[in-house]
Amino acid sequence: MAYKGHALELFFSSNHPSEWLKNISKQFGQDIVDNSIEFPRPLGIGSIVQYEIEEGLAVTIIQGKLSKPVIAVRTAVNDSEYYPIIFYASESEVFQTVDAQALNTNLESPYGIFFASPQIGSRIHFPKTQSLTLLTITVSKKWLNKIFIGFRSLTISQQINQQIPFYFFESFDYTLKSILTNLLEHSFKSPTHINYLKAKTLEALTLFFDRLENRKLGNERFDLNILDVEHLFEVRKEMLKDLSNFSSVSLLASKANMSESKFQKSYKKVFGLSPYQDFQKERMLYALELLRTCRHTVTQVGYEIGYSNISHFIDAFKKQFGNTPNEILILEKRKN
Repeated sequence: MAYKGHALELFFSSNHPSEWLKNISKQFGQDIVDNSIEFPRPLGIGSIVQYEIEEGLAVTIIQGKLSKPVIAVRTAVNDSEYYPIIFYASESEVFQTVDAQALNTNLESPYGIFFASPQIGSRIHFPKTQSLTLLTITVSKKWLNKIFIGFRSLTISQQINQQIPFYFFESFDYTLKSILTNLLEHSFKSPTHINYLKAKTLEALTLFFDRLENRKLGNERFDLNILDVEHLFEVRKEMLKDLSNFSSVSLLASKANMSESKFQKSYKKVFGLSPYQDFQKERMLYALELLRTCRHTVTQVGYEIGYSNISHFIDAFKKQFGNTPNEILILEKRKN
C-alpha cells in the first residue's frame, strides 16, 4: 500500500468495474473473494462488494470504518466507455476536489452525488475514525444507449456520445435516500435478490437522470457560485423543517441573500422545481411515510402536514401519487 504522509493513497480510473476491483485488490494486497474485498487491517474494518447486474451495469458498495485517512485519486482517461455515479451515503464529511475546488460531499450536502466523464480527474479525502458508506452505480455508454429507456432524449447523452468532458454534482432527496437505504440494507445472494437490486438501481438512475434533465443541463447551474448554491441548500433545509407551513418566497429569498426573482430562478436551476413545488412534493412524501406505518388515520396525517380541509389534502395526495390516502392505507394494511 502506498502512503502519502499518514494517509493511504489509492489510484483508480473509470474503467470496467471488474478491472477497478482488481486494481483496488492489488493496492490493498487483499484477495477478491466472491466479488468482495476486505479492508486490510492497518486501514480499518470494512469491505468492498461488487455486483455485476448485467453487461454494462454494476453496483459497488463500500462500507466500513477507517483507522487511517485515505486519499483516493481518480486519474483522467480518454478511452474509457464506463461512467461511474458515486452516491456519498456517509453522514460524516468527505471532501472531493475537482477543478481546484474542495467540496464537502455527504448525505446532506449539496454535492452528495458525483457524476463525471472518464476525462475528469479528482481527489477524494476520507478522514480516519469515521464510518464510510459509498454506493457507486457504473454504467457503460453502450448500456445507456441501448438498454436505458429514454436515455437518448436526455441532454447528457449528447455529451457522452460526443465524448465531451463533464461533471455534475447532485443532492439527495427523500426518494433517493429511501432507495439508497433499501440497497444498503440488503445482501444480494440469490437471483431473486439480484432482480430486486436491478429494479432499485434502475429506479435510482431514472430519478437521477430526470433531475439532471429537469434542471436544464448545460452551463446554467454553474452561473451560480458555490456560496449561492450553499445558501439555497441551507434555505431549503430550513424550509423543510416544518412541512405544515410554507414560508413566503420573499422570506426564503431574504434568508438566501437574493432578490425574489433571482431566488426563484436559482432555486429551479438547482432543484428542478419551484420552492413551493419542492415543498409540496416533500410534504406529500412525508404524508406517504406516515400512512405506510398504519398508525395514523387519513385525517390525522392531513392535520399533521398542515391541512385544515382534508378534501384538499386528498386531492393533493392523489395528484402526487395517483391514489387517494385511503387507498394507500388499505394497501399497507393488507401487506401487514
